[in-house]
Amino acid sequence: AALLALVEDRGRVGLWRHPATGDAPMQLVAGGVLSGFARAADGSVLVYARDTAQYPPALFAARGDGSGERSIETLNHAILARHSLGDVREFTIDGWNGEPVQMFVTYPPGFDPKRKWPLMHSIHGGPHAAHHDGWHFRWNTQVFAGQGYVVAAVNYHGSSGYGQKFLETITGRYGEKEFADTEAATDYLLAAGYIDPRRLTATGGSYGGFMVAYMNGHTDRYRAFVCHAGCY
Repeated sequence: AALLALVEDRGRVGLWRHPATGDAPMQLVAGGVLSGFARAADGSVLVYARDTAQYPPALFAARGDGSGERSIETLNHAILARHSLGDVREFTIDGWNGEPVQMFVTYPPGFDPKRKWPLMHSIHGGPHAAHHDGWHFRWNTQVFAGQGYVVAAVNYHGSSGYGQKFLETITGRYGEKEFADTEAATDYLLAAGYIDPRRLTATGGSYGGFMVAYMNGHTDRYRAFVCHAGCY
């Protein structure tokens, strides 16, 4: 006997099997982001929905042990074929106090590292949430990248998916470490040579809106801030 559950882990959500015997859990299906699953009564087949930063939710099937994955629908293929999507890369940067922090970066279609591009931070809400290798239907980094921005999505201190200790590092001191992580990401991308230091922007909703307001009071190097439904 075992429990199947969706588990968030470092910017992705996969399907894991947790044996009732107490043995170590095992990942059956990797993310992107799995948003739902079902299993045949005899356990022989799994069906699940997965999205990534470059594809909206799609349905897949696999054997009960997660092997033999196959796509079982193509509903969005024709729509996506009409659009150019940017590359998404994952980085680990030295954030607050030199501690490692994960960052996803979405690049404009046709990105040329020899050119100078504007930077847009997409700061997640929560604060105990995270950016994923997933398809967001509101803060979609591909939409922003399609307008010519390099889009940074930093999983700052306090983000979920990195353990309870990391989650609680910002409790009672909101803003300080998250700001340091975001600034470290800006420095990292400026050092890469393809970001225009005169065109830095930051956006966020809910707690991300709080962070944008916090940044507005702590630095003047950003050209614009977008504060959506900021929490105070």
